[in-house]
Amino acid sequence: MKTLKTIIKVLRDIIEVYIPMLALLCLFIVFLTQVFFRYIVNDPQTWTMEAALICFVWLVLLGASYALRKNTHVTFKLVYDKLSHRNKHILSIVGNLILIFTFVVLIKPSYDYIQFMSFQSTYIFKIPFSIVYAPFLYFNLAVIFYQCVELIESVLSIRKGEDVYIMDRNSSALEEFIAKHEKKGKTQ
Repeated sequence: MKTLKTIIKVLRDIIEVYIPMLALLCLFIVFLTQVFFRYIVNDPQTWTMEAALICFVWLVLLGASYALRKNTHVTFKLVYDKLSHRNKHILSIVGNLILIFTFVVLIKPSYDYIQFMSFQSTYIFKIPFSIVYAPFLYFNLAVIFYQCVELIESVLSIRKGEDVYIMDRNSSALEEFIAKHEKKGKTQ
């Protein structure tokens, strides 16, 4: 079980941290190459635009998944901060249910579209569009998973009257959840 948790944590880190880091590095290098060839050599390269777009798609979608994991995405809490503890969690539950429903509904059409685009490929690199758009499916699943975790935290927080976190934002959610329930089983 510990090996499986480690494998899941490593895979999540590769997908949500290291691939976006590589995409950002490639995007920066391609951008500098594009500027160099366009303004210094005076010979614009067509491949740089395509490479930049692919890197950008992968960076944004997989990077957003990481922001969800760490709960560091941009939020507007002007009204939320003025609510009582209970009402904050009720609003959080409603918002999470809306997001979960929306992204569950998006899974099938997203998958179908990605499959449909597999017959087309990019103009220069000849990469199938199914590969270019594949991170969107992962993003859908990540949103569903992380919103379910927040939903459970909000429900538990209302029941206990205090904030409850089943997922430490600095470690693997699955690892934290299992460890917490193993401790409860040993103490009872």
